[in-house]
Amino acid sequence: VADFLFHRTERVHVECPVLKPLDRRTARVLDQRGQPLPVEATLTERDDAGQAILVADLNLAQLSAGDYVLDVSVGSGTESQRRQVAIRVVR
Repeated sequence: VADFLFHRTERVHVECPVLKPLDRRTARVLDQRGQPLPVEATLTERDDAGQAILVADLNLAQLSAGDYVLDVSVGSGTESQRRQVAIRVVR
């Protein structure tokens, strides 16, 4: 997308390559203050020509207009990584 501005009738779909096997993965939605919301984001893995891809999907219908962050954390052994995607939901 050109900007991270979405309508409530849309969904957010984020894909990231997986460089090593993961033993931990979580996704959560944060409000403007960084507080987690009781909104579920779905995490799955898929294979794309031998490359593992981590996929996060979030249905925006359950959110009101405002600013949010999709926070994805992954880990393998003692290593961990975190990615955050800021989104704005409009009417």
